[in-house]
Amino acid sequence: MISIITVAFNAKEQLNKTLESVLAQRCDNDVQFTGCECIVVDGGSTDGSAELLKVYEKKFEAAGIHFDARSEKDNGIYDGMNKGITRAAGDWVYFLNAGDVLYDKGVLYLIEGKLADADKDGIDIVYGDVCSIAGDVAENAHTAENENAHGAGNAPSSDTQRHIMRSSGDINVIKKNLPFCHQAVFTRRSLHDEMMYSLNYRLAADYELFLKAYTKGAAFRYVPVVVAEFALDGASNRNRKQLFLEYERIHKEYGLAKRGIAGALLHVWGLFKIAVAGIIPDKLVYAIMEKRINRK
Repeated sequence: MISIITVAFNAKEQLNKTLESVLAQRCDNDVQFTGCECIVVDGGSTDGSAELLKVYEKKFEAAGIHFDARSEKDNGIYDGMNKGITRAAGDWVYFLNAGDVLYDKGVLYLIEGKLADADKDGIDIVYGDVCSIAGDVAENAHTAENENAHGAGNAPSSDTQRHIMRSSGDINVIKKNLPFCHQAVFTRRSLHDEMMYSLNYRLAADYELFLKAYTKGAAFRYVPVVVAEFALDGASNRNRKQLFLEYERIHKEYGLAKRGIAGALLHVWGLFKIAVAGIIPDKLVYAIMEKRINRK
C-alpha cells in the first residue's frame, strides 16, 4: 500500500485540488484505485481547512480509502512531513502536498506495479518525472506522456506553461544536486525507521535525507513515469538564495564541498545564477533546472 501524505497550512483551495486528484485515481478497468491511504497533516489552519477535511473524510470513506486528517501546530513543513511518516501504515511513502496534483488518473495504478517490482529487487527509493506549471493551473491533472495514460484531464489554460522535468537516471548526480523532485519519489516506509527529515534545514531537508540514504547504500531506481504536477511558486523557488546556501552547508557536512579558490568561485557563480534566474523567462528557468538535476 502507498501512504500518500499531504502537508498543508491555510491552503484550503489547493488542498481541495490535491485530494480530488487522489480520489480520481482509477485502475485499468476504471474501478476506483484503493491501494493507498491518505494522510493529511494540517498545521493548524484557520481558513476553513478543518471543515473541508471533514467533508473529505466522508468522501474517502465512501471510496474505500483510509483517510487520516489532523490539524495542529507544527514547526514547519519538514516537521509536518515527519509527523505524517509516523502515521503511515503503507509499505511506501509518497508526499503530495497541498496544491500538487497527480498527473493523470492512472498514475498510482501504474506506479503500484513499479513498486511491486522494486519490492522483489530490494529497491528502497523509486522516483520518476514531474510536470512543472506556471500561470493559471488547470483544475484537473493533464495527461499526455505516461506509459498508459487513462484519458486527458481538462485542457490547460492558454496562460498555463507546462514543462515535463525529466529526472536523472544516474543517481550519482545526487552528490551535487537532488536528481528528482519530491513530488516524484516513493520511499520505502522502513527506510524512515532509520532516518527522518532534519529540522536543521528549512528548504533542503529532502536533499539531505536522500543524500544520507545514498551514502548509507540505499538502492534507488528511476522509472520513466510522470507522477505529478506542481506549481513553481513554492518556498524553494521563492527563496533560491537560502536553498543554495543550505545546499552548500549539506555539501560541507557530507565532505562534498570544494575548498579554497575553487569553492569561493563556485559560491560566487551560484549567487550569480540565482540573480539571473530572477529576470529571465520562466520557460528558460525550467530548461535550466532540468539540465541541473541531470548534471554530475
